[in-house]
Amino acid sequence: MTVTVHGLLLAAGAGRRMGTPKALVDDWLVRSVGVLREGGCADVTVVLGAEFERARALLANAQVRIVEATDWADGMGASLRAGLAAFAGDPGTEQPEAVLVTLVDLPDVGADVVRRVLAEAMPLAKAAHPAHRAEPPPVAEPPPYAEPPPYAEPAHRAEPALPPPVAESAPSETRVLRRAAYAGRPGHPVLIGRDHWAGVRAEAQGDQGARSYLATHEVELVECADLATGDDVDSRPATDPGTRLSVDSPASEAGESTPQ
Repeated sequence: MTVTVHGLLLAAGAGRRMGTPKALVDDWLVRSVGVLREGGCADVTVVLGAEFERARALLANAQVRIVEATDWADGMGASLRAGLAAFAGDPGTEQPEAVLVTLVDLPDVGADVVRRVLAEAMPLAKAAHPAHRAEPPPVAEPPPYAEPPPYAEPAHRAEPALPPPVAESAPSETRVLRRAAYAGRPGHPVLIGRDHWAGVRAEAQGDQGARSYLATHEVELVECADLATGDDVDSRPATDPGTRLSVDSPASEAGESTPQ
């Protein structure tokens, strides 16, 4: 089975503390699309809201699907709902098994983080890796030849054996919940299997994003602190060159961060 994962980039907020929508900051928007693609996402959907037309113009050559969150001012939950609704409500295209949700304001999260989070969602790629290739079993020596016993008529005909019960299949990738962690702290990106989309949409409110849903479900953490900090950048640096960017460390829930 080939697992298809699409990227979902949330970039709809006004960025009040940044002073401009984060989708318009430097190359963050285009860079984030590239990170998802290079990390292994088959396609990318971008959710825009504040300054929609200006942000959309930056993606003119990006070959992405753009979704407008008209209620973006209600918070990150609105962006997440709009993005997931676009996947669930498009009968003309085949749905992916999962979406990988990330935020536009994570400039140090690169394609290597995306690849690591997706690694366990790619069973074919994993099976082909030398570290996971099982050694073939040894060839058994044939037993020595023995004369067959004389034929005896069976006392009665045995009933044919019933087939064994079908074992319950392992959880499919449509039920996956997996996310990056940074020194043990949950962050982005977050991989959400298709079976969870309706539940996440129902609970994504305000700036909570998927927090309440993920809190009541088992989520696999994938440690990525050796690759990035996972910090979301909250404001531009001051004119004093010694002043650092203001960051939140790290963005903790899918669709949840400081307001964009």
